[in-house]
Amino acid sequence: MTMDLMSVCIILVYLGTVSAAAAHLVEKVNIGDPVMLSCTIHVMGKVDMDSSEVVWTTADQTVAKYANGIFTSYCGFKGRVNMPRKNIEMGNLSLFITYTVYNDYGEYECQYNRQYQQGVTLLINASIPKKLTVKAGHSIWIPCYTRRRTCTEDLSANDTISFNWTKGNQNVFCMVRGARDDGRVKRSVDQMRVSDDIDNGNLSLVFPKAYFSDCGIYRCSEQKGITTILKVTVHQEEIKVSLEESKAFLSLHLYTVDPVNVYFQRDNFSTPVLVCENYTCSQSWKYVESGHKVELDAVTRDDLGTYTMRDRSRDELLCTYIVTVAELHHQDKDILKDVLIIFLVVVLAGFGIFTSCVR
Repeated sequence: MTMDLMSVCIILVYLGTVSAAAAHLVEKVNIGDPVMLSCTIHVMGKVDMDSSEVVWTTADQTVAKYANGIFTSYCGFKGRVNMPRKNIEMGNLSLFITYTVYNDYGEYECQYNRQYQQGVTLLINASIPKKLTVKAGHSIWIPCYTRRRTCTEDLSANDTISFNWTKGNQNVFCMVRGARDDGRVKRSVDQMRVSDDIDNGNLSLVFPKAYFSDCGIYRCSEQKGITTILKVTVHQEEIKVSLEESKAFLSLHLYTVDPVNVYFQRDNFSTPVLVCENYTCSQSWKYVESGHKVELDAVTRDDLGTYTMRDRSRDELLCTYIVTVAELHHQDKDILKDVLIIFLVVVLAGFGIFTSCVR
């Protein structure tokens, strides 16, 4: 009877040990968020740091190591992971990732003195919108992510990557084995680019300033069957000019590379006048191709009013600018205030003299 009870106890202990060792965790976070990959061991007192080794790995590389009292992070994780010494001393071997990137997605394994301790699956949530809307002139980016091998076999950075972005049937950005090869899209300033974080799987397309000519359906080659529609809305702006200056300057951004018509209307009762038509402007105005804008060198009171830009082919409103006179400077306001005070003093003094004479 005693032997049977001991056998049962041994079996229970054995099963408990296997269960603890085989436990697998799953962590899910939004891209960019911090995360802790848990791993603990049971110790009596403190861990001997001089004789202990903690290693975190993925399926294809070493992530971080704590050995001989020294912490080392490896390619793709440098500067983003940590295992505090005080935690390890207490048996907490957890790996902290301060900022997650899409490339962190995958299976992780924690080892202590070359013995498996814990497995963790890290899931990175990075949603791809079907439609994006932005005001003309504002920045926006279209997400695209992929998991790629960050390092080569010798643990050096892997810079050989190939992918492309298309707008409709047109290539707008292409990278072949790490070398950029732009498409034939016409975009000479504020050019679209891809994320600076390509090495970590972020292939997003970035527009520092959105143009109306950027509208369309975009597709990243690494996201099969997924598209994003980009829509740019009307740009509205009030511009104040100072007519006191000897030569007031006015610059109006078109936010498109396509042909436009520019109209001017002095007030709500006047008829709009065509100022620029298909890159050709009236004598006082000029079209600046390098910046995709129209400029007026010397602004007069006759130039105050509302300017509208319309796409020539679709007659679609793109931009509205309301040009008004700037308020007086503080110095001018102070001068005007002093003049009014002097005027009031003179009036009151005159009134006092008049009253005395009447009496």
